[in-house]
Amino acid sequence: MKQLLPYTPMRADVEAAIQKLQRAEAFDAEAFAVLNRERWKRGPAFIAIMIPLFGLFMGLIWVVDALLTTIAVPIVLHVFSAFLLAVLTHSALLRDTMKDHMRLGHAIGRWGGERRAHPGKAAGAQSMIRWGLSCGAALLIAAIVAIIGGWWTPLASRYIQGVDVSHHQGAIDWRTLAADDVAFAYIKATEGADHVDPRFAFNWREAGDAGLYRGGYHFFTLCQPGVRQAANFIAVVPRAQRALPAALDLEHMGPCRLGPTMPDVVAEARAFLDRVEAHYGVRPIIYTTREFHDAHLSALEGERFWIRSLGVEPRFRQRDWIIWQHHNRGHKRGVSGPIDLNAFRGDATALAAFASTRRSAS
Repeated sequence: MKQLLPYTPMRADVEAAIQKLQRAEAFDAEAFAVLNRERWKRGPAFIAIMIPLFGLFMGLIWVVDALLTTIAVPIVLHVFSAFLLAVLTHSALLRDTMKDHMRLGHAIGRWGGERRAHPGKAAGAQSMIRWGLSCGAALLIAAIVAIIGGWWTPLASRYIQGVDVSHHQGAIDWRTLAADDVAFAYIKATEGADHVDPRFAFNWREAGDAGLYRGGYHFFTLCQPGVRQAANFIAVVPRAQRALPAALDLEHMGPCRLGPTMPDVVAEARAFLDRVEAHYGVRPIIYTTREFHDAHLSALEGERFWIRSLGVEPRFRQRDWIIWQHHNRGHKRGVSGPIDLNAFRGDATALAAFASTRRSAS
């Protein structure tokens, strides 16, 4: 297989310098300088072959994440395959370059003490450069880890932050969570026509006691009429002050275990929205993914959306989204595992107004 980058063999003078330093009884400054210059010349090639390896590592992370979430798996596998191809085509280059770096490093390292004792201006400058590159690499790695883990979300940080939870998060310390830059929470209440999330009552009560704006969401299936699913939600989620509008989670693509999927998804979803709006006095918002939206909702107008778009702002429904789910495996204090992170499109006043339109308990 043809290599993407050419391999440059060691020059004769470099080989001679390696042999001299490996066998010398005393420090040879000239040979040392030859090897040091050669290692710096080969630095860009070493970095170039490490980029596909980093891509392979990221590809593995994305594949695992895709298998656990609703990211389009074929797209992720395509990216992963491209990275794997790059690594395979670099295999000979990787082997030879790593071997040369190890030989250079071993020969130079043998006389490291002499180098530190007589660094000179050039060696001192190189030391400063290495220190700067090491710090930069460490900061880059820390930033990547922080973004992947959801501890740092730079693109979403200008918005008010919130979370969405279900029984999958287990026991939540809501006061601790609220203190970790969280202003609102959507809590799973129901699914289909008869399922109730076992932790909804606890999460609803504790989120309210912690001072968060809270809202319930319903996971919509394509297997039961919208009116029946609305009745399930209404029976579980109370009317309350400072409650966010209900949310209809539209992402289930089927199939159904018993019977066919509904023939008209939009009509059944509207039946749910109308019934819930009549009960609570405010129109629910719609949570959706790009896959579900393009399959069923592209012609739907006049609704407000909560969009899943990991890492980047939504590229669809750009005028209609109110909430943006920007991370699906974030980390927050008060929650033992990963949690979905969301951003509200507006300031604190807008969030208070968003929560104030709901009908109070009667």
